[in-house]
Amino acid sequence: MPVFKLEPVGEKTSDERWATSTLCETCWVNARSDIDARVAIEGATIRMVDVRPGEKILYSPWQDEGFVICLVDDTKDVPEGHFVTAKGRVLDL
Repeated sequence: MPVFKLEPVGEKTSDERWATSTLCETCWVNARSDIDARVAIEGATIRMVDVRPGEKILYSPWQDEGFVICLVDDTKDVPEGHFVTAKGRVLDL
């Protein structure tokens, strides 16, 4: 299975949507497709945020191509069922 690199777009990392994720750094994951990679990271890092009347609902940025670049990158060894962060952490999916 290919390894995908998901890299947050630099100027967008301060956007309020990142409050919905426990992670805002480049990571690598095994997946069948870029869509599966995005869904896997989103699912592993999802954080609920309060919804207030009159304010917009925030959605995870991991599936948004404008917020996260996702490309095949087989330079990292990623254990099955995990993902690896740029800081070297190996986390469960």
